[in-house]
Amino acid sequence: MTIHLAFPALLEQAATTARDTILVRQLPPIRTPFEELVFTAGGLTSILVLVLVAMLVVALLAVRRSVQRAHATFERRLEDFGRRLDDVNSLVGRVTNQADRVADLTGSAISGVEWGAEKINELRKRKRRPRRRRPGGGASAEGGSDSPPPDGE
Repeated sequence: MTIHLAFPALLEQAATTARDTILVRQLPPIRTPFEELVFTAGGLTSILVLVLVAMLVVALLAVRRSVQRAHATFERRLEDFGRRLDDVNSLVGRVTNQADRVADLTGSAISGVEWGAEKINELRKRKRRPRRRRPGGGASAEGGSDSPPPDGE
């Protein structure tokens, strides 16, 4: 059997069954007041969940925006801290250089003091040469002691 021969037969069969078909509209079931309350609460719950999800999305976007602002502020503060740290490092470098200069000057001053002390010691050694004892037993005529005469003689 080919399709051309079967198609008119199907149309004829559908036409005869269409006369016997009754069109019926379904009526909703009769609900009790409790069932109405439950269906209404279910609908309101669905709407409320939708509103809450929308508010949650808005809140998350607000949190994301505030986190981005906080991150930007943190980055600015971190850059400012880096600049201040560079300033402190340069200041520490300058202080270190000054400390090195002071240490060099202190070394030079100590060398000068040591040189001066050596010269003073040399002068003292020259003044404290052992004096020759006077002839006549070592007792002097003035005091009878072996102490050297006071400076100025």
